[in-house]
Amino acid sequence: MWNPDATLDKHLDALQPITIERLTDIVNIEDGIKYCRQLLVSYPGSILGLIARSALPDLFHRAFECTNEIEYLNDAISVGYRRFNRALGAMMSTMGRVLTFLL
Repeated sequence: MWNPDATLDKHLDALQPITIERLTDIVNIEDGIKYCRQLLVSYPGSILGLIARSALPDLFHRAFECTNEIEYLNDAISVGYRRFNRALGAMMSTMGRVLTFLL
């Protein structure tokens, strides 16, 4: 019998930093990168999209560690920067609403 909670847990476990740190095969790492990109397109506003957005820089960094290919490091920095900007924008928007409410 299909258990949606178990399926979600399986997806979330696969994207945890400790799981990503254990990856040593570049094919598996690249599969993880593709998987995160698919989750971001399919579920951008869901918990899976949020977790994928957080896991993607870790996967690129892990790919760099395993291959020493600088392009992976560039991608890790780029994705991490976009994630930071998105979080900063959300925080600023929330602060603007709070200030509007207080004034």
